[in-house]
Amino acid sequence: MLGLGLFAALLNASPAKADCVMPDGVEGQQIYNSAYKVMQFCDGDDWIQMAGRTVYVAGGDPPTDCPNIGDVCTDGSIFIGMWNTDPIYVTRCDAGMTWDGSSCTGGRATMPWNNGNGSGTFVSVSTDLTDGEGNTATLIATDSDSGTGGTQPHQAAQFCADLIMHGHGDWHLPSRNELSVMAGNRTHLGPVDGAAYYWSSTQQASDQAYVYALHNGTGNQIYKYGNGAIRCARR
Repeated sequence: MLGLGLFAALLNASPAKADCVMPDGVEGQQIYNSAYKVMQFCDGDDWIQMAGRTVYVAGGDPPTDCPNIGDVCTDGSIFIGMWNTDPIYVTRCDAGMTWDGSSCTGGRATMPWNNGNGSGTFVSVSTDLTDGEGNTATLIATDSDSGTGGTQPHQAAQFCADLIMHGHGDWHLPSRNELSVMAGNRTHLGPVDGAAYYWSSTQQASDQAYVYALHNGTGNQIYKYGNGAIRCARR
């Protein structure tokens, strides 16, 4: 009878609360992170590399150890400013480049906002001046070229959506207002392209999107098929 009672209690027990996310885990659990080739354990909040450094599997909470604009956070991103009450963090380097510990290396990537089509077939997308995360989700789910069969990507937004950088996978193409914050605090961005506009995720018209020149802070709008530079953001 005791054994049956214990069995019933186990069946009715509530499942353990997941203390870590992406993947879910409980305090003390260990996993092998194949993406980073490290062993990690759940400390009740985050997945921690066995050597002691936090490795964010995908998203993760915004960093709290970089309170001043221009601070480099422990995860490697830069706190670049606030929009309303929301902090904005950006990658250390532009798209196509990586931080080697002392500088940005690799070739800076430029790409179109849409799929590069400039023949007159443009898609009007409902985007927001402020919500870069929502804009990016909309763009990657929308065909950028109604004149070509299949689904054509919005390349700039897709790049940020696919990016895994500084241990995070929840990057987005900044909205016009987020990009304006970056432009206003551009001296903290490190090396930027002095000859290119940077894409926002905010459409200006069916054939144009808002951009900023991050080397001088000038805003503009350009055709979606032109090549622009990218600095991805997260909140």
